Amino acid sequence: MTKQEKQLFKAMCSFRSDSLVKCDVSSATPAVLGHLFFNRMQAVAYGNLQEKGLAGSVSREFRSSLKDAYDKNIEKNNSFFACIRYLTKVLSPPPAPTPC
Repeated sequence: MTKQEKQLFKAMCSFRSDSLVKCDVSSATPAVLGHLFFNRMQAVAYGNLQEKGLAGSVSREFRSSLKDAYDKNIEKNNSFFACIRYLTKVLSPPPAPTPC
């Protein structure tokens, strides 16, 4: 990866700084996309692009890949929390009977 690609990768993974705005998003290459997926940072990267208003600045393939992974993460999280709520309901003790 080139120096610009490495800077873009680090900026896309950082959700606390504005360094993404300073980066050249034309460095959004397949290598950067591969590193984002390999390090499981695709949802953070997509969120950063959306938050900074730069999603339209990258190629459609790059953006679509990140968005699909982002949507999949949301679906998995919703399913996980639904299962936790169900388990909590099933494993909680029954309510105490009220005296007559």
